Amino acid sequence: MSAHRRLAAAVAGLLLAVLVAAVAARHGTPFAVDTILHQWALSHRSTPATDVATAVTDSGNGGWAYVLAATAGAVAIGRRRWWLHGAAVGAAALAVGQLVRTSLAHAVDRARPPAADWAWHASGPALPSGHTTTSALVAAGLAAALAHRARRPSTRVAAVAVPVAWALAVGTSRIYLGMHWPTDVAAGWLLAVALSCTVLPLLGALLAQVVPDHPPRHEPPHERRARPAATWIGARAFGAGSRHVALVCRRILRFDSANAGRGG
Repeated sequence: MSAHRRLAAAVAGLLLAVLVAAVAARHGTPFAVDTILHQWALSHRSTPATDVATAVTDSGNGGWAYVLAATAGAVAIGRRRWWLHGAAVGAAALAVGQLVRTSLAHAVDRARPPAADWAWHASGPALPSGHTTTSALVAAGLAAALAHRARRPSTRVAAVAVPVAWALAVGTSRIYLGMHWPTDVAAGWLLAVALSCTVLPLLGALLAQVVPDHPPRHEPPHERRARPAATWIGARAFGAGSRHVALVCRRILRFDSANAGRGG
């Protein structure tokens, strides 16, 4: 793992731990910044803005998020023969992130804002925000995969900016619709950063194991390329240990040599 990723993961993890501890010490009572921003959102609502916020918030969870995560995995793996394998790994990575988020949410068990303030339906504990965490994890995967595929600097910037802007919009919509305190959303972003900086390199290592260094002889010439975005995401970050982890994951997902020879 690169020094920048280690630093980002450490800072995000530390800030998240401090925030969770502070919320627990207050038994979930909102902070002053929570109530101020919550009241501001309530006082500035309009029907058109609420409709837009509802559409944005719906895009950040459920089946749509898994479709985007699978797309990120398929784009990262590059070769058409292995798209389904990459898609499965991308969706599995999101599932792991959501499992961590759900476990933390139930451990903290913070209450949401009053239901009378909600502009949309919601359920479950508040911190960290599920929509915020999910969309940020998906955005990280998409940004990593698309930026590597982009050939021009301007395209690379857009490949990162668009997913990040979408994730920020989803988190902001949760505050605007009154279903989360702002610190719930902040916790979701921090958790996503910490997970992305640790899970993405491992995901890259797994993708590197799924795609062989030397493609089969029957593979079309135009697909005989070097190992793709997996290396850029972090295939080399974990050394020999990652090869064993990736091999275990590969067998769990049934990506054995027999399946590899069938194509995709």
